[in-house]
Amino acid sequence: MNNIIQVQHTIKVAEINDKKELSAMNVQPTNATEQSSTDPAAFCQRKIIGEDISLLLAAGPCQPQPGPTFSFPVSNGRSFQIEWYYRNLSDDTICKPRNWLTYSISTNRVFCLTCMLFGGHRASQTFTTQGWNDWTNGSRVLDGHETSKPHKAAEVERLQWLTRRTVGHLVAKHSTDVVQENRNVVSCMIDSVKYLAQEMIALRGHKTNSGKLYNLFKLIGKYSPAAASYICRIETSRAKNKKMDTNFLSHANTQLLLNVMCRLVVQEIVKEVKTHKKCSIIADGTYDSSKKEATVLLLRYIETDDESGPQPVERLIDVFTSGSSSGAYLCETILASLQKSGIDVQWVVGQGYDGAGNVRGKCAGLKTRIQKVNSKAVYVWCFGHRFNLVIEATVSCSRDVKNALGLLEELYVFFS
Repeated sequence: MNNIIQVQHTIKVAEINDKKELSAMNVQPTNATEQSSTDPAAFCQRKIIGEDISLLLAAGPCQPQPGPTFSFPVSNGRSFQIEWYYRNLSDDTICKPRNWLTYSISTNRVFCLTCMLFGGHRASQTFTTQGWNDWTNGSRVLDGHETSKPHKAAEVERLQWLTRRTVGHLVAKHSTDVVQENRNVVSCMIDSVKYLAQEMIALRGHKTNSGKLYNLFKLIGKYSPAAASYICRIETSRAKNKKMDTNFLSHANTQLLLNVMCRLVVQEIVKEVKTHKKCSIIADGTYDSSKKEATVLLLRYIETDDESGPQPVERLIDVFTSGSSSGAYLCETILASLQKSGIDVQWVVGQGYDGAGNVRGKCAGLKTRIQKVNSKAVYVWCFGHRFNLVIEATVSCSRDVKNALGLLEELYVFFS
């Protein structure tokens, strides 16, 4: 509905400009011979092309004035009247020029310039190809043609030609403006999500109108008109208890944006790994709040930097959650994740996990299953986990520390 209202408003503005242009063109030469080049009889029997339309609209209607060298021919005691160049409105105080009425000096007939150029097959043949010269019923016939549907439709076509804008173009322009505004809103949202993700800050709160993302977006709205306008739209919809057609800040769209950003980051990581085609995989897991094993998969490889030079880095490429932690399931999931990311398993030269049996086992452990696919993937027991076992064995010598750790474990099991 808003699109239609804006289109109607734009057309009204165009009509006002069109009237100004037509008034400027309505300068009639006093010499009738000056209008011979735009005599409608020269155009009524041939196909009108774009150049003809531009020429006739620029010259205006052929409306000669009687003078010393020209007078309207008389037929059966009747002749064309110059008053017909104008239309008297209902109060008879204002005369509106008929800019569509054009007189042919060569044939002593009048034509409709608008219908000739834009009427098409719907237009009256009398006013487009034959010409009209029934001077007896002049005012009545001209008024009837001026209010006919084909003539009004031709006037609309004329307006669109003069303004070089059609309704479709106006709607397309409005759609382009809406798309650009949405892009500005999404750009602000991307900046907000990117900052919170880099700082490892939770995006959402307990309610839809709270949380770090929403508040940060409102803060950006102080400096971005697009973000401020979008926040106003959201708050207005909530005040009226109406649901927006598309809410870029919704949970689903936020998650979609995070997934896209994740894929872009992984693509950059894979692009760097492809330069050497050598990397190691690191995997570790822990139970999340849903009592499922959440496993992270990292790549360790050499990153080349022009400033600091080559250096080893570890990059996260995937996080997956499952109810199983068996070596077979982990191997299947990791291989699928590597394939999805574009990492060839033959590029893997090392693998590092903890010392649990499901990953370290010689028969069905994760490291053994990976080595069956790629024998070059040397397994290294994670030194961080080994150091943790050393500390745990050391502090167990103290009864108080051992009891404290046991109590913490029991509390964890109880609350879980």
